[in-house]
Amino acid sequence: MMEDDDLEYDITFPSPVHADVASAEEIGFNNRREPVVILLGWLGCREKHLSKYGQIYDQRGCITIRYTSPRDVAFFNMEKLDDIACKILDLLKDYSIEENPVIFHIFSNNGSYVYSHIVKVLTNGDERYRFIKVCGVVIDSAPGKPRLMNAAKAYSMSLHVNPFLKYIAFFGVISYLWFTGIISRLRSMFYPEVKQKSNFFLFDNMAGDSTRWPMLFLYSKSDSVIMYYDIEDMMSQRRALGVHVSSVCWDDTSHVAHLLVHKDEYERACEDFLEYCLGGECELILDEEEEFETEEDYLLAKKE
Repeated sequence: MMEDDDLEYDITFPSPVHADVASAEEIGFNNRREPVVILLGWLGCREKHLSKYGQIYDQRGCITIRYTSPRDVAFFNMEKLDDIACKILDLLKDYSIEENPVIFHIFSNNGSYVYSHIVKVLTNGDERYRFIKVCGVVIDSAPGKPRLMNAAKAYSMSLHVNPFLKYIAFFGVISYLWFTGIISRLRSMFYPEVKQKSNFFLFDNMAGDSTRWPMLFLYSKSDSVIMYYDIEDMMSQRRALGVHVSSVCWDDTSHVAHLLVHKDEYERACEDFLEYCLGGECELILDEEEEFETEEDYLLAKKE
């Protein structure tokens, strides 16, 4: 676990490719720059869970950055998300990978909140991030429209406490969201900028954002937290804007549990999408045993 000004994240670097690897044009890399996959976890997600998704990309020679925002941010401290978004993007410069192709893999509404604010930062014309090239986004079990019961359920499920305290938290969050939701909607009638600062407008913000990079949706009709028809509505709206949208829908998996049940199909969908976003085959030949103790060792190896 790394810490950068209170941003707790994890990062994994691939082993360097052999010198005789296929040309950049053949594998779809730009000057053989490794793709950077930024994984944004669901509410209560732990590194041991998120790293399993990162392995899909580690095996393809990608750099993976894994981050899960604290549970209080999405519900009670949305104003922190802009700062979090900038810190995540700053990591690309810190590790000298700001010109590498970037793909996001986000989970549930919690990951979507962070992603939405990253998009806002990238599309606001900030000169610090003008070289960042996003090639696509994978969205697992999201986004969902604002539903008090579902949001409160997700929050209580993320707590590692006894059932009684979860029950108390469930009703406490419902009351809080009901009150703040009314205030947010009233304020948005007079101050449209409120929509960028309230979690009640996540779905609308994602549906109408100005980005046009490809999207892959992974979801299930059995999800009791995020309704599948919300996701299909999002897909329709993005397609109407000319965005390339692909998807995989299952009938039997619960919220953010698709990889556990359909591992091969899930991994294949992510790998195919990665290759599509990079514009060609990205089969890499990796050194099987070479590993790095620190990020400094990796950066030195890149310069050699």
